[in-house]
Amino acid sequence: MHLTDYEIASYLDHTLSSAARGRVEKHLAACSDCSRTLAVSFKTLHRTNSLPIPEKTLKRAENIIEQRTSPFFSLPLRLAATILLFVGAGIWLVSTWPGESSQYRTSDQSSPLRLLSPGDNEMVTSPPRLRWSAVEGATYYQITVYKNDGTVIFRERVPGVELSLSPSVVFEAGNLYLWNIQALFPDGSSVSSELHTFKYASR
Repeated sequence: MHLTDYEIASYLDHTLSSAARGRVEKHLAACSDCSRTLAVSFKTLHRTNSLPIPEKTLKRAENIIEQRTSPFFSLPLRLAATILLFVGAGIWLVSTWPGESSQYRTSDQSSPLRLLSPGDNEMVTSPPRLRWSAVEGATYYQITVYKNDGTVIFRERVPGVELSLSPSVVFEAGNLYLWNIQALFPDGSSVSSELHTFKYASR
């Protein structure tokens, strides 16, 4: 049996009880399908949270979500609110390049920042060595590593394009982790990579 959409949403929202959270994390450690579903949900939320979604779209979604305690509204209908948000944000996802306007940016709509290693969804058996592509004009790169619930467990700025994570960064066997990079420019602007995931397995 897999996790429900409600359980995944509540996990990402940090609204589960300690006992329920423990059950979800135990299931995620053993179920690759639910881990992938969680990663996709987190990636989507990560992208949409920084976008200017219209107030009208948000209000329509909230009106549906507010009915979640009513027996007349099923879970699929409540999930429609999430879909509504994603569809509403879709215009900006395909037309907006993450980051601010800058002399260091090109007119290309895609980000020049690429995550190289570990590969997306790769299994690692030790604290990974993170590598990414260089971006012209960037002075620093900010690395952020998240637990599968969105909690930041590591964040640091470096001038280069690779970093070996210290053994002091605690990874739990079976858990899924996400990471991304921000290229930082002298004028204060930045550009972000996509989120990639990796799963940690003990030797």
